[in-house]
Amino acid sequence: MQPCHNCQAVIDEYILDKQLEPLRELTVDDFNLCADCVTVVDDACVELTRADAVELRDELAEAVVADREFFRTAGRHREDGSYEVRRRGADSTGNAKVFRDFDALVRLYERLPEEFDADDVSRTGITGSRRHMLVRHVAEHPAFDCEITTRCPLTARKTAIDGDGGDSGDVAEGRGDRAEEVVAGD
Repeated sequence: MQPCHNCQAVIDEYILDKQLEPLRELTVDDFNLCADCVTVVDDACVELTRADAVELRDELAEAVVADREFFRTAGRHREDGSYEVRRRGADSTGNAKVFRDFDALVRLYERLPEEFDADDVSRTGITGSRRHMLVRHVAEHPAFDCEITTRCPLTARKTAIDGDGGDSGDVAEGRGDRAEEVVAGD
């Protein structure tokens, strides 16, 4: 066991290794470290066998290009950086909307009023049944803090608003009423 470079606490490698297993789901929030506690080693080199390098490449590709399926919708981070929202289980283009990137969907969500429906989404230029699909997608996706309030007409409400009227960006915790995410391939 080695000491932490910053605080000198003993690093339990087994526990750290177990925490790093779900590599695709890790974010900076998962580490709870400030910039002072993060050590970056310049010119660090890791030697891998060819088989290990291929496995790592495949895992990284899968983490970057990933399908996230929810109850009625799915999102896909595509190789070109775009983000596709589609009806879960549907393959036709009429059941999908492609955004330049995920941030474009976030900006659309931020422009929506506190309570919104398919008509509000259509004011952004999205037409047809894709409007309802997007309302459902932002309600199902954990990055958006909103929930469906009525089904007819389909209406959603943002659940966490900060003082200036914009989305706080926080992912809500303890959403027992939300459909669980299904990651394709698992």
